[in-house]
Amino acid sequence: CLPPDDKRTGIISDLNGDDVRASEFGAVFVLLKNRLEPPQTILPAISFGDTRAASGFLGIGVAVRAFARNYAESNRFVVCSAGDDGGRAAVLIQSPAT
Repeated sequence: CLPPDDKRTGIISDLNGDDVRASEFGAVFVLLKNRLEPPQTILPAISFGDTRAASGFLGIGVAVRAFARNYAESNRFVVCSAGDDGGRAAVLIQSPAT
């Protein structure tokens, strides 16, 4: 999902305190530590709780608002979502200003 030349990609994750998701999230950081500066990480579940199937849509909305309100530290976000059944999804959202 991450272009090799962009070190300024933020992460929006549905991390909600579940051990499996936390383990996967930590593994991603270990694998990417040499490719990325510490990314801006937004965890909507801290504010909204576990949104389950709506987490991907919520993450996209959070990214759009971060761009609109100018608190995004990067010009794009990877929105990650994990299902309890093992399904995984990610979408790259880029600011329209870039």
